[in-house]
Amino acid sequence: MSKFAILGPESTGKTVLAEALSKYLNAQLVPEYAREYLTHFNRPYTVNDLENITAKQIELMSTLLKKNEQIIFDTELINLQVWFELKFEFSPLYLNKAIQSLRPDFYLLTYPDIEWHSDPLRENQFNREHLFDLYKEKLCHYSFDYGIVKGKGEERLNSAIKQIENFAGL
Repeated sequence: MSKFAILGPESTGKTVLAEALSKYLNAQLVPEYAREYLTHFNRPYTVNDLENITAKQIELMSTLLKKNEQIIFDTELINLQVWFELKFEFSPLYLNKAIQSLRPDFYLLTYPDIEWHSDPLRENQFNREHLFDLYKEKLCHYSFDYGIVKGKGEERLNSAIKQIENFAGL
């Protein structure tokens, strides 16, 4: 069974896409842990917070990637690596190792061609294209299989399905 990860800049429909794909594929959905973690604080996050989020994401991925189930991850470790690098100008060595060893089978990289939606946890409204390029560079650096998802609404979902079908050879 395949494991898929949604990756992309903020406000590019990752969660909506992950939910729709999990229904379409009858796959287990793994929500974004960072969102769950950060909603409990009424303060700016710290490097320790990001390390806690990373540890939990590694734990989730370590457990779930072993299962013989189809799984959709609504974010993953490359997102955290880019986040570390942008906010704190470093990335832990253990994270690089985890990215290489705990990789899903296929990534869906969401293009920032949909409208920005404000959210208290979002902070990158004006550099989504740059973030998209960073994620793409990381996927290429690691030589991971990925497809780019574009479009609005059903078109976006159909784009993702087509990428998955191309990956699976359907």
